[in-house]
Amino acid sequence: MTDLTTGLIWLRKGDWIVTLPWRYNIVGSYTDANTAPGLLQASSINADLSDSSKPGEWRLPTKAELYTLTHGSVPISMASHDPFTGIGGGYWSSTSDSSDTSNAYMVDMTTGLFTSKTKESSYLVWPVRNNDLGLR
Repeated sequence: MTDLTTGLIWLRKGDWIVTLPWRYNIVGSYTDANTAPGLLQASSINADLSDSSKPGEWRLPTKAELYTLTHGSVPISMASHDPFTGIGGGYWSSTSDSSDTSNAYMVDMTTGLFTSKTKESSYLVWPVRNNDLGLR
């Protein structure tokens, strides 16, 4: 789904993956909120992608990017004709809390409020990617 204000492409399914911690603090090859979007591709299970996206094109959105969804002219939580599915609960942003780097920001899609949470907490992941076609 292309956001015509920012030009970003958002995954339509807000519940495509289980909740994940922001970053694992142990060594190993674990999927966390930062790496999971980068693994997403057209053939990914439960993503319902009809594009030709490849691994590495999707990423975790920044706090500012999530803000555009919750505080635009029609916030996602208030839209009567919401083009997205499975939206609800808290979603991680890629933005660390500058006053406490062991925390990152998440947004509650019901209220639109951002909160700094410990990176070991688990929240949903809503992938975004840049629009390489330059469409807005």
